[in-house]
Order: sequence, then C-alpha cells, then structure tokens
Amino acid sequence: MIPENNQILYSSNNLDFQNFSFTQNGQELSFKKNIEGFTDENIAVLFQNFRLSTFTSLLNPDELLVGGKMNGQLVVENPFGAIGLMGNLKIDSLKAVGVSLGNLSLDATAESLGNYNLALTLRDDGIDMDVNGQFKANESGGNLI
Repeated sequence: MIPENNQILYSSNNLDFQNFSFTQNGQELSFKKNIEGFTDENIAVLFQNFRLSTFTSLLNPDELLVGGKMNGQLVVENPFGAIGLMGNLKIDSLKAVGVSLGNLSLDATAESLGNYNLALTLRDDGIDMDVNGQFKANESGGNLI
C-alpha cells in the first residue's frame, strides 16, 4: 500500500519525504528525512521485514536472484555536503542464485566528524566472514544527482 499523500520534494540542496513508504504483507520500505538519533541533516531508508526478492523479482520474475528478509536502517548524513554513511542492517537467511549464504549484518558508525567505520559480517550456512573498514567523507561534498 502506498499512502495517497506521499511526496518527494527536491530542490537545490534539499530533499524531503512526506509519508513516503511502501507496505505490503507485513513488509515496509520507508524514506525519511532527519530521523532521530543523528545531529546532522540526514536521509534514511528504513526496512522492516522487507523481502529482498521483492526487488529482485522485478529483474527476473522466473528465478530468485537474491532472497532474505531485511530489517534496519541506512542513513546518509550531510547528503549535500561531506556525505557520511551510517546505519544498521540485518538480512536473515540471505540467498543468492539458489545458494544459502547465512545471516548478514552491516553496522556503519561515525568515529568522529567525517570519519566512519563499517563492519560487515556473514555467518551461518558454512560461512564465517568479517569485513571491517573505514572511510572519510570528502570535505568538498558529494553530488547527489
């Protein structure tokens, strides 16, 4: 279900979402501006019981390309400046082209202004993988479009 009063408002250095969410059969995908818990301007994508096959079935309705259930949030801080990435995403029972990969977790946190840490784990179904890294936001800013 898509709310009738949903909107995306875009102008120079501004992007806003009004009731912009998609729900169906217990799944929800939402876009929001300036969610709580962040000091800088941000744009967030929120997932609740979202089945990855909802997207991938658009690309190939005959075969499951990627599957699993995703929960969490992905947040872009300073979308028109020194862009930063933060969030917490979990995908339970991740599958790719018929192969079970396990449970995936992504944590992106700010170490300090402009410095971010990323931690990705993939566990179960015979895989035990950790990938950790850092990135520094470009001081001159990013280009959203």
